[in-house]
Amino acid sequence: MTKSLPLPAKIIFWAAGAIVALYGFAQAVEYFYDKYMLHGPGLHNAAHAWWKASPWKATFAVAVSFSILAGVVAGIVFWFVANEPPAVEEQVSSKDLSSRPYLVVEPGAINNFHPSEKTGVYINLRNTGQSPAFDLVIERYISIQPWPLPDETPFPKAPQPDGSGPVTVVPGGQFTSYVEFDTPLGEKPIMDVINGTSRLYIAVLLKYKDQPGAAERRTSLVACVGGQRLVEGIQRFKTNGNSSLLWDIVPRFSVTE
Repeated sequence: MTKSLPLPAKIIFWAAGAIVALYGFAQAVEYFYDKYMLHGPGLHNAAHAWWKASPWKATFAVAVSFSILAGVVAGIVFWFVANEPPAVEEQVSSKDLSSRPYLVVEPGAINNFHPSEKTGVYINLRNTGQSPAFDLVIERYISIQPWPLPDETPFPKAPQPDGSGPVTVVPGGQFTSYVEFDTPLGEKPIMDVINGTSRLYIAVLLKYKDQPGAAERRTSLVACVGGQRLVEGIQRFKTNGNSSLLWDIVPRFSVTE
């Protein structure tokens, strides 16, 4: 990983490169003109003939070539300086960040998707970080909403608590929660979801800590499923017991702090 310098610092480096190039040009003029005065007319080839005929033009051409070369070399050097590896404290900070817990929400199978049953959804959580997630509290909400979801729709203000109480999820550990409707959905909402005019939505809010007593972190997610994808998923489950279901994530509600 490299760090990028602010614009004023880059301008300073560019100016330094230009100064080096100009200095190289001045040195080349002085050096090559002195050489001409000492040795220029002595060798009878095309270059020295040109040098003899127009010493200042020849000196200028050679000096420009060397100054360009000096500028290129200086630019390469300053580029590496400007993009040096992060300082030790930055590396430590990055290491500390990578050692925190990361909770991933994975909506799972749908249960009892029937007009006369209380439909529910399994919610799978995984800690993909390098440290435990302490005092985890899960809040979730299930609903039938239009598809696509209107832009003005807010994140549910009062998701239902999971009821499992604060728990700890170790690195690589998993936890499963379940949320269901309070009453059966009835025929019309079920058919609207199957037809694709509405979708089944779940909203999940996770509250947890890096360590006991630390500041609270939050992970939120809203996902939905419906239409042909839902029908095929239910059919797979009935046929071979495969409960996997591909949910669509609503990006504006899906945040990890």
